[in-house]
Amino acid sequence: MNADVGGSLLQNVDIENLGARVGFNAGTRVDFSFGCNIVKQFAVEFETGVIWNSMHGSDAMIISPAADNADLFQVPLLVNLVFKAPLKCGLTPYIGGGAGGVISTLQLSNGSSDFFDNSISDTDFTFAYQGFAGLKYAVAWNLEVGVGYKFLGTLDHRWFGDDPNLYIHTTPTYSHSILATFTWRF
Repeated sequence: MNADVGGSLLQNVDIENLGARVGFNAGTRVDFSFGCNIVKQFAVEFETGVIWNSMHGSDAMIISPAADNADLFQVPLLVNLVFKAPLKCGLTPYIGGGAGGVISTLQLSNGSSDFFDNSISDTDFTFAYQGFAGLKYAVAWNLEVGVGYKFLGTLDHRWFGDDPNLYIHTTPTYSHSILATFTWRF
């Protein structure tokens, strides 16, 4: 069982149907994974979590003139393969990759106090893939702590929103995260 927490940087995204490019603020990523070792050096795991990034202030208005804020929430659903190289000193470098899908919700709001009455949102599901690497240290026989990097990529997104006049088609998203990682073995 593994938990990761850290920051997320999302690259700029092109909105193809509007001919515009939007940027995102630094956000947060939290992941949970469950898996098992096939052999000491290889593991397979299922990973999920949430990644949140808010859109740069004025960029939300590109999508909808009534929007002051835009948030992108991504929930990865991935199967990962992990290669580990445990060292006698307790350090374990690792590298891996995964594939699956991402549930992505784009939420636009006007920032008023009646948040739920003034928001537009939609959710899509698209193919996703990731690569990751890091270093863990065994603090006990069943507990490791460490630091890692994850790259998550998706295919194009299409959001229709609650408003029939709102259609958003973006290029793929690419997220970079630096994470603290905690592994508990049982």
